[in-house]
Amino acid sequence: MRNEYTIVSIENKKLYGLSVALTKSQNRNYAIISNFWKEFNAKLRLSDLPKQTGGNWEKYGITCKTDEEYRYFCGIPVDNEYTNPNFEERTITQGNHILFKHKGTMFNLKDTFYSIYKDIIPTGKLVLNQSQYFHFERYSYQFKWNNENSIIEIYLPIGNSR
Repeated sequence: MRNEYTIVSIENKKLYGLSVALTKSQNRNYAIISNFWKEFNAKLRLSDLPKQTGGNWEKYGITCKTDEEYRYFCGIPVDNEYTNPNFEERTITQGNHILFKHKGTMFNLKDTFYSIYKDIIPTGKLVLNQSQYFHFERYSYQFKWNNENSIIEIYLPIGNSR
């Protein structure tokens, strides 16, 4: 991954979805998250959550820590008035974020995260603000499961520069 990123300002985005507990092992988490997306997509098809049709669908994956537990949330955007007791509600918070674009297969996604967290962030002048979540991924029409040309957007919330 090249050290290319942009800083973007985003608005609050309400999501409904499901979450799963993670471990401290990146390899186990890859399997947990991959299987969880399959489970989430199956439940999404059977739910009354708003259907996304056509080529402009969006799904989000959020990695966060609640209490002392790491969690991964899969969700879709919904209107602010929408409620559903069978799904969890999360909000992507308004503010500045660093946007990275992962291009390639899902298997190589962990290499992109490694580069972001071990190479780019420590050597940059950006300060992360991870009080709500560590990062989130946006999956759109550009995402193609395990295709070399697939694109996943990765957003990290930031505070002030160093």
